[in-house]
Amino acid sequence: MVEVIVDQKKTIGRNPLKLGAHIYWTNLPWSPHDEYLKPKLRAAFSGSYARVYVLLYKPCKSWYPSTRTGTWDWGLHDAMIQALYDCGVEPIPCIAWEHGAAEEYVGPFVDANYPTGTGLPDPEEWAEYVRDVAEHYRDMGWNPTYWEIFNEVYFDVTDYTNPHEQGWANFVNVYEHSRDAIKDVRPSAKVGTSAFVWKNFTEYLAVKGVGLDWVGFHKYDVDYAGQWTEPEILAQASGGIGYMVDGPAGTPSSHVVYTPDEAMDIYEGITGKRLPLLCTETNMNLAHLDPLLRTLFNGVWYAEQSRDFIKRGVGLSMWFTWDNSDYYTMVKETPPYEVHPPYYVNLLLAENLSVGGALLETLSSDEVRVSTLAWLHGGRAKLLLLNKTAETSSVAVDGLKGDCTLYRIDGSANGIQTEDLTLPSTITMEGYTVVLIDAPTPTSPLGWLLPVGIGTLLLLKGRKSKRRG
Repeated sequence: MVEVIVDQKKTIGRNPLKLGAHIYWTNLPWSPHDEYLKPKLRAAFSGSYARVYVLLYKPCKSWYPSTRTGTWDWGLHDAMIQALYDCGVEPIPCIAWEHGAAEEYVGPFVDANYPTGTGLPDPEEWAEYVRDVAEHYRDMGWNPTYWEIFNEVYFDVTDYTNPHEQGWANFVNVYEHSRDAIKDVRPSAKVGTSAFVWKNFTEYLAVKGVGLDWVGFHKYDVDYAGQWTEPEILAQASGGIGYMVDGPAGTPSSHVVYTPDEAMDIYEGITGKRLPLLCTETNMNLAHLDPLLRTLFNGVWYAEQSRDFIKRGVGLSMWFTWDNSDYYTMVKETPPYEVHPPYYVNLLLAENLSVGGALLETLSSDEVRVSTLAWLHGGRAKLLLLNKTAETSSVAVDGLKGDCTLYRIDGSANGIQTEDLTLPSTITMEGYTVVLIDAPTPTSPLGWLLPVGIGTLLLLKGRKSKRRG
């Protein structure tokens, strides 16, 4: 029996986290599948963010280096962005020079237009390209909060297992030109990049006083199928550092990157300020064809990492990806449609967790087996229970009582199951399971008072009522 204690009288902080997703490009402009995909996107991410590779849509059809101007066709891109706004989702434009693949991702740009040796475009010419993108968003009436310059730039500018300062300096030169171009068009835009946690880049950004409005990172805990055991992967979910950036022979990546909270503490120690911290890509496995990605195990991993991000002060976590046909997607966007467990985890948390909600102190007698997180939302207490084993676990909860609703994601059905529950009682989780309990607080209407008779019956057994699939 695992004992879980919730102390509703003791808050340990406020929730910083929103859950978002990276929107890919294989099903643009979401037609004729809108009726299936859009409601699911709206349900899980309305009020949050979606990261978009702007240049994957190749909106620039021709570019003239002599004048630093281009000819643009925004049709495909604009259909995607408008679909997001229609769903209540705000885009995060990522203007990415994608690992040197200029022709594939950027369009008319060719490597000959750029200086050799840096792995990067000409700073001034690239800034004009970025300016054109920002001006188009302005002209469309779109005003995204966050803008991202480059994607995983550590692969372009330096040896990512042994990063060097000159590579960072080359990138910062391009970044600052791009940032200034966006700010000229949208002074309120928050501009940043997602290589913040790399050791010596954190310090470089701080010491050089680089103008950042937010900082980001990526986290993948597995590099290929079978690399680690399931217990090792789940332990890494709450470890703060992904294994994607391993050094030789699969060694842990702590020699390459900081945890996000470590990096922010270092940055604050130098600059005296803290910045919004965004995880702009995450998934359990970088290898997108790992069958484990579509299992309940990945849903538990996602919930465990989200729990850890909350404790580390991460403000946004972006699942990679929302829609395509690969295994790491939340929703397979072509028939036969498939919805995978991470989507249901995202939906459950999105409906029951808000930024600024008070976090409650919780203790588990076996954190390795069953981890927990508790918070207040909508005048109710919420308790997240994660069974991180393929075996059955029984849980006794102390600190919550009365008529509750239990939401369950497990192997018995595809979707979110809903049960009536009265605490105290034993909660059984068979195999990998995500449970969320919605419970009264002492100050909520009726508090912990139970109707006579009904309460007695519910104490005996939870009653399963419905399932959402």
